[in-house]
Amino acid sequence: SIRQRKSKIVRSCDKCSSEDFMKREACRCVECSYLCNKCVEVCPNRANMALDLRDTGLFDDPFQILHIDAYCNECGNCATFCPHDGGPYLKKFTLFSRADDFENSTNSGFLVSGDEITVRVEGKILKGSVKDGHADVDVSDELSAMIDAVLTRYSYLLNAVEE
Repeated sequence: SIRQRKSKIVRSCDKCSSEDFMKREACRCVECSYLCNKCVEVCPNRANMALDLRDTGLFDDPFQILHIDAYCNECGNCATFCPHDGGPYLKKFTLFSRADDFENSTNSGFLVSGDEITVRVEGKILKGSVKDGHADVDVSDELSAMIDAVLTRYSYLLNAVEE
């Protein structure tokens, strides 16, 4: 597991072959690409959140980042510290709290208004309904799982924000 590998102390190998060195380094790998969440840690406003989606079986990484537009001041910390192709505040699936913020953004994301949902995916706007913690909208299984997780387990994120 990652915790076991992270806790290993590996001795330096000054006189070992490069192949031995690579093997040792591979044992130390904490698989940042698998379990990173650096953007969650560095955001001063908590505008990035790791949704626990282990139960879906849809993702290689059990925690998917949701960007929360209402909390973001676009400081750029998440982009600076992202070890991947940065910019979580622009590239991660976004939860919008207000219609005007949704309309003024180009981020892929969604807005829940009562029993209606509006989703933007790759620039395309989709409309649907929300019933019993499930969004009925034509999106991928992965996006549907993220939306449904917000509707059921993270519903406190749907509270209104002040203008």
